[in-house]
Amino acid sequence: MNPAKPESAAVQTHEKVLSFVMMKGPVLNLATVPLEPTPPREDVSDQCDKLKLTIKVPEKLKGKPYQLIAFFYHPDKFPPGGPPCGGTDENQIEYPDIDIDKPYVMTVPGCTYYRENCLTGPYHLYAALMMNKTLMPIPKSGDFTWGLDQEPITLGSGKMLNIEKEITLVPVE
Repeated sequence: MNPAKPESAAVQTHEKVLSFVMMKGPVLNLATVPLEPTPPREDVSDQCDKLKLTIKVPEKLKGKPYQLIAFFYHPDKFPPGGPPCGGTDENQIEYPDIDIDKPYVMTVPGCTYYRENCLTGPYHLYAALMMNKTLMPIPKSGDFTWGLDQEPITLGSGKMLNIEKEITLVPVE
């Protein structure tokens, strides 16, 4: 450092870091450090309660729908404003084949989205049909939903349940 010429704080900091690295020896090259892969998650969805859901629409659709979702939400996270608590990627269907004369049937497992835990306790079922492509599944006028005024379902109470439910979506005004 030249005392006749003051240096900026950034240059001084850089010099301190460089001298520290040089005192400690060579810099560790992270590309040569062996990394252990993350173990795969255990899929427990076959051990959890299951909801066989038949979804109907109340009227002839005016076009091909973009997306159909059906998920479980804990009462503390309901109405939905974020990611679901239960159900999997298989419960988010793009371009579903559904209409007035063709209900859509899916199974919603009572497990977390990544299938690592079964759900236990009360959960609201929420379903929505979005008619137009959207980044977030937030229903707008012309779309359909179900579940906002329904009581929660108790999941994980002991014996594995196979629940069957038929719902008719309601138009969003």
